[in-house]
Amino acid sequence: MTEKLYDTALQYKKTKLWKQLVDTELFALKLSNGEIGYCSVMGELGEHVALGLYIGSGGLDSYRKLFHANEECNGIAQHEMMMSQNCLQCSFENKDELCPVEIEEAKKYAKTHGVTFRGKRAFPQFMRYEPARYPWRLKDDAEKQLLYEALSAALEVSERLRTTGKESLGFQEGIPYDHKVPFLERINDRYRWSTIELPAEQERKYPSPVVSDELLVAKLKKKKKPAMVWVCEVVMVPVPTSNEVAADGKIVTDPENAPLFPYTLLIVDSKSEKIISNEIVADYDRDAEKLLIALARSMVNDGVPSEIRVRDKRTEILLGQFAGQIGTKVKLHEDLPLLDEIEEDFMNQFCHDSCSDDQAEKEMELFLETFMQLDDKTLMSMPRDLQMQMLEWERQGDLPGPVSARVRRLFR
Repeated sequence: MTEKLYDTALQYKKTKLWKQLVDTELFALKLSNGEIGYCSVMGELGEHVALGLYIGSGGLDSYRKLFHANEECNGIAQHEMMMSQNCLQCSFENKDELCPVEIEEAKKYAKTHGVTFRGKRAFPQFMRYEPARYPWRLKDDAEKQLLYEALSAALEVSERLRTTGKESLGFQEGIPYDHKVPFLERINDRYRWSTIELPAEQERKYPSPVVSDELLVAKLKKKKKPAMVWVCEVVMVPVPTSNEVAADGKIVTDPENAPLFPYTLLIVDSKSEKIISNEIVADYDRDAEKLLIALARSMVNDGVPSEIRVRDKRTEILLGQFAGQIGTKVKLHEDLPLLDEIEEDFMNQFCHDSCSDDQAEKEMELFLETFMQLDDKTLMSMPRDLQMQMLEWERQGDLPGPVSARVRRLFR
């Protein structure tokens, strides 16, 4: 399967389809597993050349999520948006951007097929993007098959564009929400073309647990509630972690599976600006109750606030039932500057305080790799403070050549 992927990827690269389509001009195809895949052709500006396959409504919604990003998002929210993609991707990279396994795989293919990978972005790279996980090399044969089908369909698209205008084929520019896109179905050795409506965006369902410890709830309910206001928000911790261990019991430095980004509930007393400690959980949807229990136990020592302010639906839903249990109000506020300040410090200090020098260096490498994999539109929506920080790193000569050049082009 890997050889077929390389064959088709190299054919795709020759088409230069990204010079004819922009990344919002999606096309859809019927996949062999019965699902519908939505393909985005990236590379219009010549930096990140790739084909992304977003499978089903869930995959498409993760693509749409990027369009919710704006300059008002703080760094930690922007990071979560970047790490929420759900797709398979074939991109073309320089050798120094591949891991050792990918380099060996490419060498083996080149030797077997008598090809040489020369020039800028010569190496195909096949990646799996999964929400709350670090982008990881594609290993599953079933997913490799689906990405192969997407690349094959892209070859068909390129061939048809030789003789037919893209508008006639059904391509439309604009944010992909409520219009039709070209739809390809493979029948024997040919494609049938039509158009298909993009599915409506699905409403995100968030966990809404209760604290089952009745004694703890009763204790908090009886406590006096002074005029104390806390601000809270569920946030993704900006450092990927892995729970894989080697035979000697140590965490492996080169894990088999993609490291994940854990979550925590950030809690701050609005008057004292004291941060209330909370747990970190690996899987928010599965372990949200643990965050709630940790919050309840904090209230035993720090007091029960009369009001908790939040600014997003996810946190409001997390706290809703528990707040009702203990008689505390939860109020939604769009503008909570204190959270922005705390989250900026959290993002900067978490990595510094909780990582060794080697770990911090590795996390910086992961961040820069992600930076180079994202398209220009997403990067331009990064908070201005983060853009200025990268410009400062560029000025000091702390960034690799390709990253430095892209930072200058985008942010100066």
